Amino acid sequence: MIELYCGSVIILGKSNVGKSTLLNTLMGEKVSIMSNKCNTTQKDIFGIYTYMNNQIIFIDTPGYKNFNDKNFINNSINKIVNSDIVLYVIDPFYWNFHDDEFIKKLKELKSIVILVINKIDKLNYKLFLLYRIKHIVMKYNIYDVIPVSAVKHLYIDILRKKIISYLPIMNHLYPVYKKVIIDIKFYLIEIIREKLINILKQELSYTLKININNLFIKKNIVVIDAYILSYKSSQKGILLGNKNNIIKIVSKKSRISMENYLEKKVFLTLWIKMIIK
Repeated sequence: MIELYCGSVIILGKSNVGKSTLLNTLMGEKVSIMSNKCNTTQKDIFGIYTYMNNQIIFIDTPGYKNFNDKNFINNSINKIVNSDIVLYVIDPFYWNFHDDEFIKKLKELKSIVILVINKIDKLNYKLFLLYRIKHIVMKYNIYDVIPVSAVKHLYIDILRKKIISYLPIMNHLYPVYKKVIIDIKFYLIEIIREKLINILKQELSYTLKININNLFIKKNIVVIDAYILSYKSSQKGILLGNKNNIIKIVSKKSRISMENYLEKKVFLTLWIKMIIK
């Protein structure tokens, strides 16, 4: 009888270190939204990777800005304690006090920690990377330090094999076809928000609020009635764009992504709703 391995892996790190991109690359498909803006992940995303007798349940968490955010840290600690493995993701250019404090906390909790140095494709001087790894190993006695590029898919197989080596013996929790644990309405909202962030870049905050008012799913079609909340007339103008071009582009791109995800014909109506305070 083949022994089965299954475990949960929480992905932690500061905002904009590439956690969502890393999750998508590890999964081999897109389960979390990506953009070059901070904090695009607003809720935990669960991805399930099953290969032969191994099953990994990834938990992608929102990035933190500083270690003084006690609510976030305490919430993270609860998730860490209930996870088998921690992937702590860093940007090689921006290690600071907050990373130090988080690593110390992980060591106190006696977690299995794999430190992932992402974005190595942007490093011109590889000696800098070796210095960073040596510093981490000597200071924290963390020997599982793996440099990767989630965007370029560099050394992802090495990271995946290392994760598998730590999985406990356990029956699989999900069938092999299950890839993601997420509320369908939430994921559709994430698609719209991703398109907005990527099109508008820095013009609007990442905290854009989007609601789905109606979601109607039939055998071959999906009808979605969604709206973006606008708190200022100037914000509404940015969202609309010249001759409503922005909202049309966002709607079209969102619809295409939704159809690819749902494998159904999608009819999307996207509105802007003014909120008067």
